[in-house]
Amino acid sequence: ASLPLIPVFRQGAVRVQPVDVVDVARAIVSLIQGFQLDDALIEFGGPEVVTFAEFLLRIRKACDLGLTRVVSLPVWPVRAALKVTDRLFGGRFPVSSGQVSPFLNNGMARPNVLFAHLKPSMNSLDLLLRRIAHAA
Repeated sequence: ASLPLIPVFRQGAVRVQPVDVVDVARAIVSLIQGFQLDDALIEFGGPEVVTFAEFLLRIRKACDLGLTRVVSLPVWPVRAALKVTDRLFGGRFPVSSGQVSPFLNNGMARPNVLFAHLKPSMNSLDLLLRRIAHAA
C-alpha cells in the first residue's frame, strides 16, 4: 500500500474480510465462556467485506500517504517468475509462488451465530487501520 503505484492481480477485485485481533480475542473469550455453536469449524472475519484494492487504498489513507493508482498485474508471469525463484533459492526467497493464491481467491468467513452476535460491537476497518497506522 505504500508503493507509488499499488500492484494487484485481477484489478484487486478479490474480496477480503479483515478482522481486528481485539475482535478475534473477544470471540475466543465468548467461546471459552460457553457461547454455543453448531459447527466444529469456526470462520471469523471483520464486519466489512471489501475488495483487495479498496483494502490497500484504505491502508494508504489511514497512513496519510495520499492518493495513488491501483495497477493490475498479469498473474502468469509473476507466478512463473516465483516458481523459478522457488527452485533457485529452495524456499529461502521472501516470496513464494504459493503465496500468490490469497491474492487470487476471496477470503471471507461463512456467516455464523458467533459472528452475528459480535458484529454490532466489532471495530470498523477504518478504526483498525488508524490504530495500526498510528501505533508505529
